[in-house]
Amino acid sequence: MAKWKKSKIITVSTILAIFLAAIVVFLCFVPTIEAEVARRKHYDERVAYFELENSMAANAKLVFLGDGITEQYNLTKYYSLVKSMFNRGIEGDTTTTLQERLQVSLLNIKPSVCVLLVGTNNIKSALKNYESILAEIKEKSPSTKVVVQSIYPTAGDYAKRNEKIVEVNAEIKVFAEKYGYTYVDIHSVLKDENGELNSKYTTDGLHLTHDGYKKVTETLTPILSQLVK
Repeated sequence: MAKWKKSKIITVSTILAIFLAAIVVFLCFVPTIEAEVARRKHYDERVAYFELENSMAANAKLVFLGDGITEQYNLTKYYSLVKSMFNRGIEGDTTTTLQERLQVSLLNIKPSVCVLLVGTNNIKSALKNYESILAEIKEKSPSTKVVVQSIYPTAGDYAKRNEKIVEVNAEIKVFAEKYGYTYVDIHSVLKDENGELNSKYTTDGLHLTHDGYKKVTETLTPILSQLVK
């Protein structure tokens, strides 16, 4: 009888421990789930906005296409090249989700010039479909000139991505040249002596400060001035 009680106590304790562990795991995942839901909501809202905006973009001259670094880029503040200029950046975007919205974001309006920056949010898998993005633009909007930016360096909590970023940029350059597009090495312009994103150019090791965007603008403007007609 004593053995049975002892066995029963052990079983209940084990079940309770498993139950508590499951709760802890669930609570750890809640913030991630909430963040993903918020990201997807923002993504859907931005794409819906692009669809509405396209009715005013029939003669689009310049489109900036990319992730959150692009979305936070206040184009009218930094550029006066053309009036018909559109920001098609979405926070958290990857090469995969950008390609999913490529039709709405770019191909439906076929701009004269597209400035592309994407890959840092899925740096390990960015090359799986980066080339196919360029190939699709070339096939469906052959008159669009594409300026392919290198992926920017990172710092702080994001610095572990830097080694892979350098590798990916080398391949991106090859892809750009293959399709006759202009590759711009912004990475070298923004990095410090350690190969990380210069502290004066970033707010958090990933996104840019005013000085960071100013530096990017200074680098891109001479190129865009030649391409945007």
